[in-house]
Amino acid sequence: MTDRKRLYVLDDDAALLEVLADLLDHAGFAVEVSTSGAQALRRMEEAAPDALVIDSALGDMSGLELVRRARAIRRPLPVVLLTGRTLPPDPAAEFDVVLRKPRDCDHLVPALRRLLS
Repeated sequence: MTDRKRLYVLDDDAALLEVLADLLDHAGFAVEVSTSGAQALRRMEEAAPDALVIDSALGDMSGLELVRRARAIRRPLPVVLLTGRTLPPDPAAEFDVVLRKPRDCDHLVPALRRLLS
């Protein structure tokens, strides 16, 4: 039996989190979800994920702030930005993959598999 790669998935939309968790679980990943960047960072101190899937804005911090703080805990840390908002000026500087919601969601699983292979 192979180990399932652990993902932390963060979004301020709880309904979308549920859909993403189901999709990624069925694809073979171990998934933890949160709407809070601070909660995810505390959890990372105990058990770091293999990758992050994040929205560009959470209730308590931006996706960019979360990535910078998360990578201070665990590096390297692959990060997929999944956003429906305007992209940051240079998203490739901080994020390994940038996908647009909802149109690029079907690219999420293949992107994660590439990043984690």
